[in-house]
Amino acid sequence: MRLSSFIASFCLPLSCVLGLLLGGGFAPAAWGQPKAPKVSKTKFAQVAIQKTSKHCNRVYRIQVHTLNVVEAPAALKPVVEAQLHSWLRWGLEAETSTASSPEVWAQEELLRHEKQDCETDKDVAQTPWERTLTVKHFFEDERYLSLSFEFVAFEGGAHENRKKQFVTWEKESKTPLTLAALWPEMEPFMALAEDEFRQARKLKPEDDFEEHGYWFDKGRFRLSEQFAFSECGLLLYYNPYEVAAYAVGPIEIFIPFAKLKTLSKLPLPSKSSTKALESCPNAPPPPPRPTPQRAPAKMP
Repeated sequence: MRLSSFIASFCLPLSCVLGLLLGGGFAPAAWGQPKAPKVSKTKFAQVAIQKTSKHCNRVYRIQVHTLNVVEAPAALKPVVEAQLHSWLRWGLEAETSTASSPEVWAQEELLRHEKQDCETDKDVAQTPWERTLTVKHFFEDERYLSLSFEFVAFEGGAHENRKKQFVTWEKESKTPLTLAALWPEMEPFMALAEDEFRQARKLKPEDDFEEHGYWFDKGRFRLSEQFAFSECGLLLYYNPYEVAAYAVGPIEIFIPFAKLKTLSKLPLPSKSSTKALESCPNAPPPPPRPTPQRAPAKMP
């Protein structure tokens, strides 16, 4: 065999070598290690609806800032759309409406309250009637998607009613995440969350919650049902009246991912989607604003 034939038989051309290196010949999949699935980010379109009228000498105003799903993983898209409709139906009292449009729901709600107020209460003309619903694309990375919904209503009285909800999905699942799914060993997570709550609210480890105006049953810390991933860590959100008086306002607690990673059962958001907690610290306690207390509105 001639030397040139021998080399051609046993040596790969440079183009083949480059093909192996650049074309995936040495990629994890070639060694029996499948690549992590790449899930595209969800795309939304902003939708703004405003309805205003003056009836029986009272001004009525409804504002809706919501989202339409433009693009999302196939399994997740109908779930997200259903959640958006559920929030808006509740906020616009449209649970029994046969219409499917948020714009129609807003108009129906406006007409319903105009008629009700004119028939039952002649004194309401001195105050405006306002309702604002806001849906936000709160957080997203390759694995998780979080949305928030805020309901603000003023219908007379000492102050407005304000409530906020969050939902977080793992993109490949149709079921919203729960804290129990993320942290099956709840006791270590509870201890960490309480420590972060105390630090954010300027409470010492020995301070009694009730003495400082926080409503925890028998003085035992509890988690809020409202949580979401954020760039700063895990957000725990307490609505007004949930654990303190309305004057205290909503309470936001961010638990940094660096402290959570040893406790979580599921993967946490990717590092590229987060930032240092120092750039978004826990909200400090606001100054007290004494106001009469009202019963909170129920969430869906």
